[in-house]
Amino acid sequence: LEIMLLIVDFEFTRYGGAPLIDSINGVENNKQLANYYWQYYINGEYATKDVESVTLNANDTVMWNYER
Repeated sequence: LEIMLLIVDFEFTRYGGAPLIDSINGVENNKQLANYYWQYYINGEYATKDVESVTLNANDTVMWNYER
């Protein structure tokens, strides 16, 4: 999460202690109409942990997708 602060403009809300990304670079989750949310992938695999619980290795790639 700290690295993300350096890379992009994002907002998040904590739910049960875990962060949920609300927006990235001004593009917000769309809960009311289309159910689009920010999801992230590590090395092409869907991430199953919240962003604060993941430990990245030096060559890992993280990709954020805006999807249903």
